[in-house]
Amino acid sequence: MIAVRRRLSNTGQAASMGGRALVLLRTAPIVTFLLVWQATSLVLPAIYVSTPVGVAQAFGALLARGTLETAFITSLGEMAAGMLIAGVFGISLGVLMGRIRILERCLDPIVNFLNATALIAVLPLFEIWFGVGATARIAFIAVISVLPLVINTLGGIRSVDRNYRDVGSAFRLSGPQRTKWVYVPAAMPYILVGVRISLSHALIGMILAGQEIGQSGLGGLFNIFSTYYETADMIADIVLTVALAVFLFHGLRWIQRRFYPWVGEMATAQR
Repeated sequence: MIAVRRRLSNTGQAASMGGRALVLLRTAPIVTFLLVWQATSLVLPAIYVSTPVGVAQAFGALLARGTLETAFITSLGEMAAGMLIAGVFGISLGVLMGRIRILERCLDPIVNFLNATALIAVLPLFEIWFGVGATARIAFIAVISVLPLVINTLGGIRSVDRNYRDVGSAFRLSGPQRTKWVYVPAAMPYILVGVRISLSHALIGMILAGQEIGQSGLGGLFNIFSTYYETADMIADIVLTVALAVFLFHGLRWIQRRFYPWVGEMATAQR
């Protein structure tokens, strides 16, 4: 009994030391980067890269004035609206193309053409079509985000294992029932990857649309700060944008673990 306790104690200590080592490995590069960045102030003027201390001070000042808060809420709302439109349209179209062969053959050339097109180049068209308000920015975010969802959903539906299809046949499910209960759950790993890629596109679209259409939100602040060479404020804006991206990606992982736990289990089993 004493030997077992000692083994458990040693195992706990080893796990604790392993956890501390992991934390150290993760934090050491960040601390080193910040120290080197701060040291650049001894060589370079603050207008080039500012410093972590300067950025923190600028971040606090912008929050105190409400500048970042207003821009953040505006950008987040527009990106959420654009992603919602892209998600509903993109996933639905991908499912329909995957289940209806003739529809895939008709739309596949258009999807491939749009996927090969630099959609950023057509951003000025959205100003012509929708004006310089929120509608144009939301439309651009939706368009730039929709293709990854269509392509990944289509690939997921097409790659559903034959055994899953046989389950639908065995239970005599109708076409819509097979789509809902067999194809979509089986294609969920592909769909979630498409959502992850779409989120990164939406963030880019949010910044570009804010810069070019009405100078609104976080993207609009980039233009204002760069015009007046306010480097610390601009980097603070970048930090907030990165924080938003990290928050969204972690939120997507939580949704996956909470509602689609089999996706992670499948990935673990394949390893």
